Amino acid sequence: MNCIKNNNHPLQLNSCVYRNIENENQQYEDLKYFTELSWDVYSNRLGDNTTGFYRAGKNEFDLNNDQIIKKVLEMDIPKKISLSVTSDKSLHYSFRFNDFVLFIETYLSLEFENETYIEFFKDKELILEGHFDIEVGLESIFETYKKRGGKVNSNTTEFLPNLLDACGA
Repeated sequence: MNCIKNNNHPLQLNSCVYRNIENENQQYEDLKYFTELSWDVYSNRLGDNTTGFYRAGKNEFDLNNDQIIKKVLEMDIPKKISLSVTSDKSLHYSFRFNDFVLFIETYLSLEFENETYIEFFKDKELILEGHFDIEVGLESIFETYKKRGGKVNSNTTEFLPNLLDACGA
């Protein structure tokens, strides 16, 4: 944490806590901005905004993007980030942490519930996979991360890499 202790002065502690919250909010906003930008760039692969698949994809993105971002940031700050919308009617998130790689793929359906498939790796070893609803899947990812030695992101002052670095450009 970037603060200097001043004989436990309460104003100093408030300043440190505020700065940490501000950094966490900035990380969240940066990742949210990146995923929204990715949606804007790739969503046309589902058709124009009047098609059923576009609307289903937009709904899926709007409903789940924030909770995916929040859970990812609870684990760590990703070193590489990707969100792609594919012409086969799916949304693909990928996040790379130090030793971990996470894939969340949601296949859109106009007739049935959308299907989310998750793969989670540590050091190239598959440690979690399966079809989940998003809430259960995110919690399973988080628990698996902790069990496999992942350090939970708390009180960090790191920042998300810039967009070009995050994309691996």
